[in-house]
Amino acid sequence: MLEKVKLALQISTNEFDSDIEENIAAARAEMIRSGIAEEKANSDTDVLIIKAIKTFCQKEYSDDDLSERFEESWKYQLDNLRKSKGYKVEEDEV
Repeated sequence: MLEKVKLALQISTNEFDSDIEENIAAARAEMIRSGIAEEKANSDTDVLIIKAIKTFCQKEYSDDDLSERFEESWKYQLDNLRKSKGYKVEEDEV
């Protein structure tokens, strides 16, 4: 996941790897907290999860105006994921 996010951020150095990893973990934790199934939130192959994590990280590394746009996109993606069958925590899983 780290390399996918770094590519989206256009970062080629390893200098920020630990910070990026923290943001990836924060995105996953926020998904789980918001009602997305842990198995899905921790996927490194689900394209919707990958896209959401990239967006979360882009909002963290962008300047103000662009950051706001990425924030809106993150919230939209998060909301749609938690409403989607196969992504949301089902009643019997709680």
